[in-house]
Amino acid sequence: MPLRSLDTLASGPTSPDHTTVDEAHAILAKYNLLPEFPESVRAFFERGDIPESPGNKSRRAPFLPRLPWKDSHATTLRKAVPGAMQSEDDAFRNSIFEVLLSSHDLVENARTKAQALGYFTVVDNSCDDWDFADAARYLLQRFHALRAEHPRCCLISGGEVTVTLNRTPGAGGRNQQFALACALELNRYLGENLVVFSAGSDGIDGNTRAAGAIADPTTVKRAIAFGYRPNEALDTFNACPLFTALGDSVVTGPTGHNLRDLRLLISEPEPTEPDSVH
Repeated sequence: MPLRSLDTLASGPTSPDHTTVDEAHAILAKYNLLPEFPESVRAFFERGDIPESPGNKSRRAPFLPRLPWKDSHATTLRKAVPGAMQSEDDAFRNSIFEVLLSSHDLVENARTKAQALGYFTVVDNSCDDWDFADAARYLLQRFHALRAEHPRCCLISGGEVTVTLNRTPGAGGRNQQFALACALELNRYLGENLVVFSAGSDGIDGNTRAAGAIADPTTVKRAIAFGYRPNEALDTFNACPLFTALGDSVVTGPTGHNLRDLRLLISEPEPTEPDSVH
């Protein structure tokens, strides 16, 4: 879910909803969605007396991010401060909500780890909810510009990309699709120490048992040697068999939580040859 937006959780209908009926109508009009709905759903939205959902519509959720990660208990919980719910709907006046973990925590911990390992680290979440191909192009462009100035770098991106499937997709998911799109571009950089990692924090990517995949400049060449056609695999949303055959699938099993996805683009400089000793 977006940071500070508990009311966007489909599995959390007991939290206050700060969106309005007018906002819903504005979205329906913007994307011309009403004609696409079944008649019963369309009739509901065409009513003039749709009730507002419970929640104060004039305020934002009182949840603050944890930044950066610290061990102090005082900073590990983000919750509504005392009295913050007094302006809420009666149903929530005595409620307390705590966010234990979020995509923000996933990304910030990745940043902390990368920096500890000595990488020049940048976080860019701007491609959240983009199409996987657009996200791959954008992040790779940012990555190449970054490594031109900082040869040992790590570009981190959180959130989720999207994939529009055809009627007969193969085995794969948005993370493997993103990784394969990156592999096709990285094929131009054979011999360079570059790697792209993309995986879902819930351990499940699409209709597969993999959480995601890893790609590097050798992925396409190795896949072809194994008899795979990377472009065809991308077009048919069938990336999982390719990455599985290469041993480059990320398999964790279901993790029991969901902090959305994590993408890492990592560059290592070429090792320098030691001076000869005479």
